[in-house]
Amino acid sequence: MTAVALRLERNIPDAATCLVYARVSTDAQAATDRASLAEQERQCRALALKLGYNEAELWNDPGRSGTDPRRLEELAAWCEAHPRTRRRGLVVTYSPDRFARLGTQLVGFYAERLTRAGWELRYVDLARTGNALVDGVSGSLRAELAAEESRIKSERTLMGMPERVRQGFWQGGPAPFGYDVGEDGKLTPNADAATVRQLFAAACDPAVSLKAVAATFGMGYTTALWRLDDRKGAYVYRGALVWAARHGRRQLRQAERIENPKAHARIVDAATFDAVQRRLHGGVGKHVPHARGNAPYALSGVVRCPNGHPLTGMGGPKVARYRQLACRTCGVRVNEQRLEATVAEQLAAHAAKATRSPQLKAAVTAVLAAASGTGNAADRDAERRDLEAQRTRLVDAIAAGAIEAADAAPKMQALKAALARLDASQDTTPPTGALRAQLEAALTLCAKFGELWAKATPAERRELFTAFVQAATVDAGGRVTLDVAALPGLHGTDKAGRPLGS
Repeated sequence: MTAVALRLERNIPDAATCLVYARVSTDAQAATDRASLAEQERQCRALALKLGYNEAELWNDPGRSGTDPRRLEELAAWCEAHPRTRRRGLVVTYSPDRFARLGTQLVGFYAERLTRAGWELRYVDLARTGNALVDGVSGSLRAELAAEESRIKSERTLMGMPERVRQGFWQGGPAPFGYDVGEDGKLTPNADAATVRQLFAAACDPAVSLKAVAATFGMGYTTALWRLDDRKGAYVYRGALVWAARHGRRQLRQAERIENPKAHARIVDAATFDAVQRRLHGGVGKHVPHARGNAPYALSGVVRCPNGHPLTGMGGPKVARYRQLACRTCGVRVNEQRLEATVAEQLAAHAAKATRSPQLKAAVTAVLAAASGTGNAADRDAERRDLEAQRTRLVDAIAAGAIEAADAAPKMQALKAALARLDASQDTTPPTGALRAQLEAALTLCAKFGELWAKATPAERRELFTAFVQAATVDAGGRVTLDVAALPGLHGTDKAGRPLGS
């Protein structure tokens, strides 16, 4: 892992004929007992002087990985912008692994660009013999060995990362915003933790766009999203560490995912964190099918074809008017915009009708009567007495030999089932206060449906849809049939045993 070290500004004169290239990946490598920048510079200047270049300009690359080709692109581009013809220029570096860890092919590519611009590349610890074959093989071998050393280090690091996650240690590199890496190698909250909490709290408000939230905190939209999205790295703010990204070039399977949910102190409380994830994904840990890089499909997976298969979002176009939902089995397809418009129109008409329907008052009265038990407990008691009397008569008949026990068994089972149903209906009758709250929420949802739908995100439209719709079907012609509840989100049964929302 490359750490960010102090960057040195370059001020290379246009007339320079010799460049000393020095590089270290981390600050630790700059120690005096290792190939530090100063030691590299000293030995490179000695070689340049030996080759007849009395003046050399320093090109430092501290804190940059040998596997990053952008370094060499900068160097090659400068040399190409300053070609040397009368006297060849010289680029001298300590060793092939200081120049790059990119392998023979890429090192050769950049070395050739330097040569064509009139610049020669030389290494301190790889002296030339004058034999083209020996020098070519030696240079290629050292370049490939440098790349292989980097690959081996990467594999060793990757092998140890899962165990570090299990033990709660940070993997390396800069700590996430809001944390510092403690002496024990674990993340500890710092002064920026308060900003993280405020960011999550602001993102909970669906009335404020995420771009506006990001701007409020002086962040770019992408930066804010990475700090908010559990799938992108925000899991650190709930106290977790995850190892599931990649292992070398092989994508990890879900079974190989490793998560330590209590690796360090969390910054964001569970309720706020989950609320933000619901806004981003329509549910914590719940995948809403959508095309990669596109906005999620609000109705994907909840609308079905005539054969009962779910319609899911199709990957592909980002242009909204071309997006489709389709059945992967029978091929039924429907345009997303037209489907949502049809659903919104039908649900808006239903919601408006529900708020002024004369049947609504009767339904409310029945619900409250069921909750309060008015006239309901007496009916249940009378029915129970009748059932128990029937069971007593049946037992007496069996005892007197008037009926065989085997013949009476079905009747006895039916009586027991009826008594059990009565007991269950009594136990599950919702309390009056809870039902009143449900009714108020349902009526409010009906009254504000149009406004809510127009401003809703895809995830919120999905919630509105599932609150009203019990089943939805799209035929081959794109016509939508909805089975809509009279009152959305209302649960329980009335005294006749019917669902309250039907």
